[in-house]
Amino acid sequence: MSQFSATSTNYLLWEGNEFQHQLSILLSSHLGIKSNIHLQTKSVSDQHQCVNKQLNHKM
Repeated sequence: MSQFSATSTNYLLWEGNEFQHQLSILLSSHLGIKSNIHLQTKSVSDQHQCVNKQLNHKM
């Protein structure tokens, strides 16, 4: 995959967090490593959940 279209690049950017999350799970399970990426991704996803709860509460 040496050529990327604009769509595939946007898709990769959009999928970046999920990819990091899955990668960190693989790293932890196979190597027994608690990955910093996993912790960062988890905290970001927790922030998103908090924002969603606030939005749902207002609606």
